[in-house]
Amino acid sequence: MRQLYKLCIFSAVIVMSCMAHIAQAQDTPAKLLKQGKEKSAAKEYKAAIALFDQAIKLDGKFKQAYYLRGMAYFKLEDFQEAVADFNRIIAIDAKHAMAYAGRAQVKHEAGDNEGACEDIKKAGELGFAESSVYIKKYCR
Repeated sequence: MRQLYKLCIFSAVIVMSCMAHIAQAQDTPAKLLKQGKEKSAAKEYKAAIALFDQAIKLDGKFKQAYYLRGMAYFKLEDFQEAVADFNRIIAIDAKHAMAYAGRAQVKHEAGDNEGACEDIKKAGELGFAESSVYIKKYCR
């Protein structure tokens, strides 16, 4: 009887462990993106980046995850990583206006006004509605 009890406990632990792994496996890129957005809104940028990393690992062409991760890097003043993420989006979709706008913002903050000007003009050409405001700021 005692062995049966131990076997039941052991089986329950195994089942619970499997259920935890199944729950983790059910994380979708969209779910991880939502969680990352919540962390970004709370200014927990490193935690947000970790969630965006997971979303990108599941979907290597998830432009919104790259964009939001780029913005999180920007908030942490990691300009190199931010630009890299915007570059990845542009490599996936050369007509992604927000990627150019985000990259322009990073370049401006990093002191590359010429690069910022080029990118914000491109964002405007691609339909970024607020480009004229930033063109005045970045293209002096």
